[in-house]
Amino acid sequence: MNALEQEFGFQDIVENAADGVLVTKASPLDDPGPEIVYANSAMEALSGYSRDELIGATPRMLQGPLTDASACRRIRRALQEKSQVRCRLLNYRKDGGQYWIEISIMPLLDKSGAVSHFAAIQRDISAYVKLEEHFSKAAGKDETTLLSNKDNFLDGLDREWRRAYRHHSLFSLLTFQVDQFNASHARDSEQSQQMLALIGATCKAVFRREDTLGRIGENEFAVLMPETDLRQAGLAAERLRSKLAALVDRHPSIRPPFTVSIGITQNQLLDERPESVLNRARQGLIKAGAQGDRVTVVEI
Repeated sequence: MNALEQEFGFQDIVENAADGVLVTKASPLDDPGPEIVYANSAMEALSGYSRDELIGATPRMLQGPLTDASACRRIRRALQEKSQVRCRLLNYRKDGGQYWIEISIMPLLDKSGAVSHFAAIQRDISAYVKLEEHFSKAAGKDETTLLSNKDNFLDGLDREWRRAYRHHSLFSLLTFQVDQFNASHARDSEQSQQMLALIGATCKAVFRREDTLGRIGENEFAVLMPETDLRQAGLAAERLRSKLAALVDRHPSIRPPFTVSIGITQNQLLDERPESVLNRARQGLIKAGAQGDRVTVVEI
């Protein structure tokens, strides 16, 4: 090993690696988090921050509104246990742009054998994730929110309506929109795309696995809730509205701040087709949207 070290230094290998490398102190794990003591050139290119900006800061500066909280908790547990961990994470560049990484974190030992630092190797997998999203769209997913697209959602609504008609069962349908939505701006704005992705992620956190979530218009979302009455659906709608409001309050980087209006209805035995249920939910949405930031229930 000494002969090899005379020919080249391992720091040279790390410095010239294609993957981003950060080394942090092992503590503190509580806010503001462990301090960065080393960053290689690839990390500068990946994050948009200079080495001087990274060193002395914390890796949490790279996280943002859409960074997966469960992945962060998994990393924290590994750091507490002083063990290795690997996961996928969404990070944010200095300019606010997003990038996906596969991050591998490992403990570093000092001469006494105690964990003194952690090394994090970060591989940019943004292109791979984009390809995954492309295939998700082909499989009936909306590319931005990763919810069902319009055609897929309406197919699911048709199936549920037929099932409910046969078995005389009930379901509830929610439709909602962003009150501050600007259609022409949303197509081109990274901030608006971030807002839409945040809505998709929040829906998945609020609603049940058996519910069908969809983006059925540029500014129209829908949730199909089988075996759910209006009271239960109303509670879920209020949870969604309050959770989105809390996220906006916690993340000042979400601009512009936004609220949602929600219309809710329930299927009726007299409904002749699934579109009747959807149109009724949209009536509630129109009433809610007229005042903004509220839930309106249409019972008949």
